[in-house]
Amino acid sequence: MDRLLLNQVSKRFQTHWVFKSIDLELSAGESLFINGPNGSGKSTLLKIISGWVSPNEGNIKYYHKENEILVDDVFEYISISAPYLELIEELSLTELLKFHQSFKRLSINTTANEFSEAIEIEHQISKPIKSYSSGMKQRVKLGLTLFSNSSLILLDEPCSNLDKSGILWYKKNIETILKNRIVIVCSNDIVDEHFFCTKKINLSNYKHHKKLDL
Repeated sequence: MDRLLLNQVSKRFQTHWVFKSIDLELSAGESLFINGPNGSGKSTLLKIISGWVSPNEGNIKYYHKENEILVDDVFEYISISAPYLELIEELSLTELLKFHQSFKRLSINTTANEFSEAIEIEHQISKPIKSYSSGMKQRVKLGLTLFSNSSLILLDEPCSNLDKSGILWYKKNIETILKNRIVIVCSNDIVDEHFFCTKKINLSNYKHHKKLDL
């Protein structure tokens, strides 16, 4: 995927419009910071871009080399890390990596040893994920996303649960994957999460206060 277009995308829950009429274009090598207060719809917009949730109005188009990607095939190009997406905690890191790569390949660090070294939690590959700290689990989530072979990377609050060393790890690795990809970050304006972004939208500017009569 090398181009993403949002055309008048709007979302409502019952009679309340979360956001209205978002137009956006992103190309490979560009990155977007989605800003806004809690409840403004940041995560909802990310879910819509991922294809997980449908907009009530407007549409999203995805392109690869000027050819539109069919909706059913979009998942092949996308990787997402978000607080509401859980790991399979009964599995060890070795088992999780094998399962993950059965449907989405990693571009680098493909063995369990290589992956654990890349996310800096060596000697943990045989332990069940449920025994990991919240920061370690976040590194696993981010590693599976950043090291994927996907061209659209979606990150929702990527530094949540990370300590200072974890944030430094994130900042170092996010910069290595920006070329030729589209990266979108939702954040409560935590600079360490979105410092690299080339574009920004604030969802406070896309509000529609009139309620819908149903």
